[in-house]
Amino acid sequence: MVPKRTSKISVSLVIALVVALTTVIGPSRHALAAGPRVLTLSDMGDFSGAEGANNNAIAGATYAKATLLGTNNAYVTLFTHHFPGYAAFTTAVGVEDGSADNHSGTATLVVTVDGKLVKTIAKVYGQAATTLTVPFGQASQIKLTLHMDPNPKKDLYMLLGNPTVLTSVPKSVAAPPAFGSGASGGNGGSGKTTLTLFSASVAAGSQETALITTGANAALTVVITYPGGTQQVLGPKKAGPDGHFAYSWVVPGGIAGVARVVVVSSGVAQATFTIQ
Repeated sequence: MVPKRTSKISVSLVIALVVALTTVIGPSRHALAAGPRVLTLSDMGDFSGAEGANNNAIAGATYAKATLLGTNNAYVTLFTHHFPGYAAFTTAVGVEDGSADNHSGTATLVVTVDGKLVKTIAKVYGQAATTLTVPFGQASQIKLTLHMDPNPKKDLYMLLGNPTVLTSVPKSVAAPPAFGSGASGGNGGSGKTTLTLFSASVAAGSQETALITTGANAALTVVITYPGGTQQVLGPKKAGPDGHFAYSWVVPGGIAGVARVVVVSSGVAQATFTIQ
């Protein structure tokens, strides 16, 4: 009788195979990140009119790591594929304390994701920082651009304090943006309708964004009801082929309280946000 043979693979052969596969395939893009990572200007994929400004301050609060946007239309761009394993970008935003003395002008940070406007943050000198958090979702780039008053008495510089990429999206932040090709008209496809508001709380006169998912090419109508009962209606509009639609608008000034947003499409979805 012929004895059974047990196949043995040497350890060195296994190691060689793993090394070869890693070289060909490359490390996993979705490898788990170690934890939050504070960014410097060199981590940004593209920038203009920006400079490192570590230990600078906003309204007296000092940031160990910071980036300064120092000219009108200065910008930084974050390419999400440079940060595998991370899920969101966050930073403090405000006018840098060295910009001016008691200047009455306004500096505005414009936030775009893959070229789509999602948020604006207007700040004045001496105002406490606002925390901006942008989920990565399926986005490939996040761009922050400074716009200053057209005729300022003195330039206002915008400081990004402790810009950081996170391994998870904070619960208080909207789900990752998903932008489609919104267009007027059209009949709906089937699919569940969901609505997420980009900000849970906004200042009167600032911008809010609704992120909507519904059926492919589905018709939809957005109804916004403000405190006091005043309504704003958008639609009918048409979701993109992927079922996504994003709508940004400026909240009226002079009001405060809870506003309700309702989306009517292949289903009905609603959400609320607070106007301060």
